[in-house]
Amino acid sequence: MSDIVLKYNMLDENARKQLNDFIDFLLSKNKKKKKPDFSEYHNKIQTVSQWSEEDVKYLREIENNYN
Repeated sequence: MSDIVLKYNMLDENARKQLNDFIDFLLSKNKKKKKPDFSEYHNKIQTVSQWSEEDVKYLREIENNYN
């Protein structure tokens, strides 16, 4: 690892920026390959899709009044 730091320090400012950009590019490609985490989405969906007894009662009233 120290070898990399020594080589990095030998680069001029422009080359360091290019290397940093390239490392960022590699990291972004690596992140795309990871499996997405849907746990937060799953939790949000669970709260949205739950109906209370009052909700069901209200919908039945609407259905009865419609008929």
